[in-house]
Amino acid sequence: MRQLGYRPVRRTGLMLNLGDRVPLDITLDQAAQELSAVDVRADRENKRTERVGGSIVVGEKEIKQLPIQDRSFADLAIIAPTTSRAGTGGIITSSSSIAGGRVTSTDIRVDGVQAKNTLWGAGFGRGPYSISVEAVREFEVVTNVYDVTQGRQGAGAVNVATRAGTNETKGSLFAYNRNQAFTTNTNFLGQRNTNFENWQFGGAMGGAIRKDKLHYFVAYDRQQVAEPFSTLQVDNAADWARLQVAPDSVARFLNILSAQYGLPTGRQVGLFDRSNTLNTLFGRLDWQLSDAHRATLRTTYSNWFYSNSIPDRELSVLESRGNQKSNELQVMGSVKSNFGTALTNDFRLAYTNRVLENEANVRLPRAWVNVSSALPSGGTGTNQILQFGGQRTSPELQTEESYQLVNVLRWDGEKSAFTVGTDHSINNLSMFVSIETDGLFQFPNLAALEARRPSSFARLVPLQNLEPRMRQWVYDGGAYVQGEYRIRPNLNLTGGLRADLSAFLTGANPNPAVEQACGRPPEGTPAPVARPPRAQITWQPGEAGRNLFRVGSGFFTAQPHYMVQINHMLNDGTQLADVLLTGAAVPTPDFLSYRQSFANVPGIPQGSAQRPAYINMFDESFKVPRTWKSDVAYQRRLFNGNLTLGASAQYSHTSELYRYYDLNLRANPEFTLANEAGRSVFVPASSITATGGRNPVLARPFSQFQRVLELRSDAAQHQKAFVIDGALRLPRNGSLSGSFTWNETRDNSSFNCCIAITSVFTPVPSDPRVATWGAGNTDFRHKLVLYGATPEIAGFQFSARIIGQSGTPWSATVAQDINGDDVGAGSAFGNQNDLAFIFNPATPGLRQGFADSLRLVYNNPANLGGAYLRDNIGRIADRNTIRNPFVTQVDVRLTQKLPSIRGQNALLTLDVFNAAALINHNWGAVRVVPGANQTLLNVIGFDQASREYRYRVNPNFGRAVRAGNRYQMQLGMRYEF
Repeated sequence: MRQLGYRPVRRTGLMLNLGDRVPLDITLDQAAQELSAVDVRADRENKRTERVGGSIVVGEKEIKQLPIQDRSFADLAIIAPTTSRAGTGGIITSSSSIAGGRVTSTDIRVDGVQAKNTLWGAGFGRGPYSISVEAVREFEVVTNVYDVTQGRQGAGAVNVATRAGTNETKGSLFAYNRNQAFTTNTNFLGQRNTNFENWQFGGAMGGAIRKDKLHYFVAYDRQQVAEPFSTLQVDNAADWARLQVAPDSVARFLNILSAQYGLPTGRQVGLFDRSNTLNTLFGRLDWQLSDAHRATLRTTYSNWFYSNSIPDRELSVLESRGNQKSNELQVMGSVKSNFGTALTNDFRLAYTNRVLENEANVRLPRAWVNVSSALPSGGTGTNQILQFGGQRTSPELQTEESYQLVNVLRWDGEKSAFTVGTDHSINNLSMFVSIETDGLFQFPNLAALEARRPSSFARLVPLQNLEPRMRQWVYDGGAYVQGEYRIRPNLNLTGGLRADLSAFLTGANPNPAVEQACGRPPEGTPAPVARPPRAQITWQPGEAGRNLFRVGSGFFTAQPHYMVQINHMLNDGTQLADVLLTGAAVPTPDFLSYRQSFANVPGIPQGSAQRPAYINMFDESFKVPRTWKSDVAYQRRLFNGNLTLGASAQYSHTSELYRYYDLNLRANPEFTLANEAGRSVFVPASSITATGGRNPVLARPFSQFQRVLELRSDAAQHQKAFVIDGALRLPRNGSLSGSFTWNETRDNSSFNCCIAITSVFTPVPSDPRVATWGAGNTDFRHKLVLYGATPEIAGFQFSARIIGQSGTPWSATVAQDINGDDVGAGSAFGNQNDLAFIFNPATPGLRQGFADSLRLVYNNPANLGGAYLRDNIGRIADRNTIRNPFVTQVDVRLTQKLPSIRGQNALLTLDVFNAAALINHNWGAVRVVPGANQTLLNVIGFDQASREYRYRVNPNFGRAVRAGNRYQMQLGMRYEF
């Protein structure tokens, strides 16, 4: 700090982390002589009093020391106590969750500007990572921080701070490799890991272009992977039992396709190789314009290609897969200014451009073949669907342009501080969605496939363009004000108010028929506003910094994913003609002709009437989700701050969550199933065939439409958690940290994204319009985290992370559609949403074979849901009440630092991922119950006299399989200068 006529003073050694605020009292003495540098060192945890228990910072030290899968910094987010590893092992992608919330409720920001995919509402980039770990200084996982500058994060947030150059030129070169020689020959499914190799290499460099004025930092990171994958691989009895498809059924399936459907020569099932290539670039310039103003220009760029990475259904041939590609760019500019000693301003502008594409291996109609196979155990498995032809999600093209403006003005006084800010983003989004536009043939069995006699053909035929592309503009805006007051030196009070607006600026086309039938227009463009207040108090009794209590509460909003309006624009009744042909009207499939030209695929039959339209639209009172959060946190610091212990209790309630509601389902059921707790059925009993088939059109009160799905804000979620944590600072750069979390997340709809129809896949006991409470899909009950590094001795250091988490929940279901809502085997998607009735085997009059099968399944020790079924006989199963087993993964790293020369270092590393499997061949597996084994009952008929369904029991219900890779070793070399 300099002032004319005073000795200049410099404070060094201060490292500000995300969320840190460090008040410095500096006195300048009158003198002409220059003072020597004064070194002031501060403790990071002591600076984070306002965020203790509400967030966790993963700093430069942890990023360098801990093993990181794919060297993606976000992989370390799993060490946060309430980050769920459901689906992805905790990586912040479209399948992960914070505090049990929907992933669309997680905000992701890099250097203060939004970085997540706004169209889908989730995900930080599409590839393994979008920014090199070399460019990340630290990141923060937020759950309960009440600073009003934190917006649109109903579940939580990930805030990333990037690295900047300094006056000293520093850089690094690195290379890391995993290959077949460093892992086992088979995974836990017994499939061979052939031709596996993962290379990651690149470098980073930073320094001064002009000392004390202009600094730069650049980084390049490349990943190229060759890896095996399998599709419809039935090589042994274990595959047969797991997939519930017999090898002879697969052989017959392939022979028919080769002879009559033009399936390409060469292998179409089994084990294959694929490539995964990613390049990332990072650049940053920091310019000290003057003593009061500092400008930053930062850019990130990534391109990614992943071959054969998109399956439509698990049991498909190779031609039914697709490739993923992406190009993503973000440019951010900022100016930070000091006006006097108390007033600061931070102004940021950002531009984001994303192009995401799915490529189909072939452009053809899809085709499904229903197969029921005898199992190795002697029973009959659940109905399975084999697929060939095209696929549902390819081709697809998504483009996104986002313009952001953020400004934060802060005044700091002696006992108080005030913050005023605003953030805005305008998004130009477009998307071509091919779902159902290429057509779907369904065959009831292999015999019908051989005879080329499908039971149905369905297609959404584009009316205006072969590849209809929807375009929309969306605006998000926020404004906030916050005051902080130091009541006493150890007692601080913070309170603020934030207003958020989300406005869909582009509507669907008007459709008078929809408005007349439903009483509301489909072209709505809602612009909901929320004004969430927040407050917290922090108290540090006794000796400063040793004890800390923090209590906070406040409302948060979450950004809705913009894909819903794409649904509404595409499915407004004017863009697509819905064709469904059954019986004699089904065209004879000619895949040889379709392969020659996609134009030969059947459209609207000549002289045929168009099928009733499928409609998606907003409810007129649509709102953004609102989450009320509260927490209490305590921290105790011992041994001069070297040991920190803490505990926190968290509660949140989310209201106005979005879900789709079917307006075109009869208000009252046609009849109920008396033997299944009065389950509602919406089609007439007389229309159900002897085999259990039904016509869902008979459940529609408006015959001119199919489903009319309205996006409402009437779903909710409750979450509560208790966390204990600790951190021990060891000498020579060592440390040990850990936490234990008890969590419970319950909701009445886990719909997150993106296609409207998937909202109705939530399992229900009866009426699908009645929201059904249960454990959320992202719920976990217990989580244990340990991570750290030993003291460095002679350049050697050992580090590890151990993550244990309870398994994900699932439901016992019926394969077919039994309530007539058109969700189940035989429907357009083949998913199932009817919870199974748990029959009592001792019921008088029950078929003997059925009763015996129930007893076998209920008492099967391999059935993870056995105890639940036995305890709930005579009622419909609850949603998400059975859990997969606890999962534990151990990753370790050995680091050897070689002797340095003139400040240069070389490091050799050995990472072992899933290291437990290295000790014991059977450890480290992820045990999960696959979807086929979550089906308890299969419909085999319907009795018109008793108006009851007849069922077959799935003998594999509740059986878990061991999935995942055994250990993988990674060798690395790093050179620093």
